[in-house]
Amino acid sequence: MMEVVRFILGLLLGSGYFIIASFVAYNFLKKVIPGLFRVNKTISLFGKPIKLENWMVTIPASFLIGTMLITWLTYIGAALSNSFSNKPLLLGNLISFGVFIVFAAIIIHKRKDDFRSFFKKLFKIRGNDIVSFLLNRRWEFGFILISTVIVTYFMFLTLNVSGGVMTIGGTVHSDFGPHMSMIRSFSEGSNFPTQYPHFPDGKIRYHFMYQFLAGNLEFLGMRIDFAFNMPSILSLVAFLMLLYSFVVMTMGTRGAGFITAFLFAFRSSFADFTYITDKMKEKIPFPDILKALWDNASGHIGRSSSQETWGLYAQNVYVNQRHLAFSLGIMILVMIAVYPMFRSMIGGLKKVRVKTRDELKVLNSEGGSTDNSENTEEVAVSSDKKVSFNNLYIRNWLKEFMLSKEAWLPRDIKRTISIGLILGLMTFWNGAVTIATLPILCIMAIMSKRRLEYLGIAAITVLFSFLQQGLFMGAGQSAVKPELYIGFLTTFPDDMMADFMQYRDAHEYGSLINVIIQMTPHVIKYFIELLGIMPYLMIIAVFSIPKGIGRWISLAAIVSLIGGSIFIFPNVHDIFKVSVIVITMVTAIVANTVMDYPITPKGGKWLALAFLMPWVIATTLKLSPDVPVNHKYIMVTSILFDIIMANFIYRMYIKKGIIVKAVAGLLVFILTFTGFIDLKTLFNMNYYQNVKFSVNDPVTKWVKNNTGPKDVFLTTPDVIDPVLLAGRPIYYGHPYYAWSAGYDTYKREEIVKQIYACKNKEALSKLLKENNISYILVDDGMRDQVKELDEVFISTVLDKVVTIKQSNTNIYKVKK
Repeated sequence: MMEVVRFILGLLLGSGYFIIASFVAYNFLKKVIPGLFRVNKTISLFGKPIKLENWMVTIPASFLIGTMLITWLTYIGAALSNSFSNKPLLLGNLISFGVFIVFAAIIIHKRKDDFRSFFKKLFKIRGNDIVSFLLNRRWEFGFILISTVIVTYFMFLTLNVSGGVMTIGGTVHSDFGPHMSMIRSFSEGSNFPTQYPHFPDGKIRYHFMYQFLAGNLEFLGMRIDFAFNMPSILSLVAFLMLLYSFVVMTMGTRGAGFITAFLFAFRSSFADFTYITDKMKEKIPFPDILKALWDNASGHIGRSSSQETWGLYAQNVYVNQRHLAFSLGIMILVMIAVYPMFRSMIGGLKKVRVKTRDELKVLNSEGGSTDNSENTEEVAVSSDKKVSFNNLYIRNWLKEFMLSKEAWLPRDIKRTISIGLILGLMTFWNGAVTIATLPILCIMAIMSKRRLEYLGIAAITVLFSFLQQGLFMGAGQSAVKPELYIGFLTTFPDDMMADFMQYRDAHEYGSLINVIIQMTPHVIKYFIELLGIMPYLMIIAVFSIPKGIGRWISLAAIVSLIGGSIFIFPNVHDIFKVSVIVITMVTAIVANTVMDYPITPKGGKWLALAFLMPWVIATTLKLSPDVPVNHKYIMVTSILFDIIMANFIYRMYIKKGIIVKAVAGLLVFILTFTGFIDLKTLFNMNYYQNVKFSVNDPVTKWVKNNTGPKDVFLTTPDVIDPVLLAGRPIYYGHPYYAWSAGYDTYKREEIVKQIYACKNKEALSKLLKENNISYILVDDGMRDQVKELDEVFISTVLDKVVTIKQSNTNIYKVKK
């Protein structure tokens, strides 16, 4: 009974955390970014009003920003309390709750009449009114409901607690190593100053704030599966709402918004087509191939690189890297916030031609001319002055684009500071998304008014990013160390990659460019296999010209490009290869001859270029020792490209003609086939394969109850360890995570070898103390893995403090 009461109280307190944060953030955003509350008045890039409810933006925005701000305040309060309190999180929560409750009280007091009126109207609402409200917004509510149900299912499938057992899914077990250890380092430990539990050294290079949020929710009483799953569910649904809203704002239709969300859920790739091809070569019957795909639980399908089998681009990323959706939601929110500046420039430039025509009419009337044709090379204005349409048009265009105050000067400093602060504070939630957002904004700024606002946003973001890096990592340290690296995970001939590295390091740029040119076909082939039909469809959507002589030039160029790609096409069966080539060529013909102008709206090409920027980063730079972490940039571009493709597909679907609709349906099938199989694989791998931990593990309980929160353990470098689940750091945890974050794992590995190999009592004691190791935990895993282990010798140097018979574990304490 007490467990049930504690569970309910924890759920209520955790829910209150989000509610109070969202309420204050809602009113905060209303003051600093009021444009978010007027999105229903937005004009799309097609120049038409949109159908979008403000709450589709303001509710998810309030959750994301409120959660970020209250969590940062809790962390700062706890960190400052750490020096004088053994319960820093308690004080941190008292501070954050206190501050937010005061703000909420002030808001309610100032707007008491508005709230009184709101509640009077609320209580007067009858059943028919509620039904009518829901029916009028049935598509949006249906979208939110379906998204929430699916997301909730998979979040709890991959992490749940039942009957005293914590079950972690097979696809997330490895990445949950850093996640669970960080969470417990706060909820059960006292990780201030914050350090990496798998590599304690007094600093943190890992973006940890989302894990701090989950740890704080567990501290507040939420069971750990709810503490991690609840913000994950809310974050992903909030991101989907904002993504839908951004599509409606830019493309003008709800249909494109829903298709974008669908394409996001089911990635484009040729992975399953190449898998079927390989099995057909083995003479396996086609029905058996499909059954094998449906029942697959050994890893995600894909041979573009070994990492594709990890589910590096599939739905698994969002149940695995829970902090990603939260940051992606903020990225989309920022794009929504700056969109009015982008739209203003696009709309202004669109009117230049009309404005020029009108000016010529005035000049003609003043000069006595009656010819106001746009094609007239010169128009007489007076006896000594002539004006050409082209000259006047260029002058007006340059004034609109470059020479007006509106093109440069900020309009809303509050918006600039707020967006910069939000992006800057996101650095230690997910630094990769912060990095991906800045070049997107840079390209948008070129085709926007108020460009200095973008500059201010970037400056504040970078400033806050460096301040946090200095605080958490030390002065002069950075989590990002970029170096030129071409092709992401493309496989090149050995001599080609060796030449690239040699010329790059020797700064022989002429030879380097020549090698990069040779590498390019390999890169293109890799991304065609990885991304499927997406690159083809993007080229068609962006570069097709559905009217005039230009359509035939565009069609010839696109068809030639598609046909030429057959020479570097992935190794798939001829049936698939021919089908894809034919369908894409038919799509190109439809786009250039049948579709109404324009397919992609004014400004669409600039958006496509902006969306491409994260991909450019991923394929040209290595930002950390672990190249696969660049996959986040590939995914950001893929998500944003879905917007362009969804708009194209939707406009094909609403076009009259069964053939055009059939082509649109085929495109959706090819785009999402691999994604559907990915989802079934995700289910199989987590439903049938998982790792279980006892909530009442005796090692975890003993460590939690008998050691200090900052005591460091030396034990086996497991992914998830009972010591880590007790909230204690281990001196040398699983090396992959620490190495990929930039820690010197090789040096620490050597120190660990010295400790185990040492047979001198004084030397061993000195080594342990120098490295701040408080305990050595010896279990059967260590006995099997460490050949140099001499437990008898260790027992003569250290004090054995406990033997836990259930797991045959001895814990030794370093003598002071």
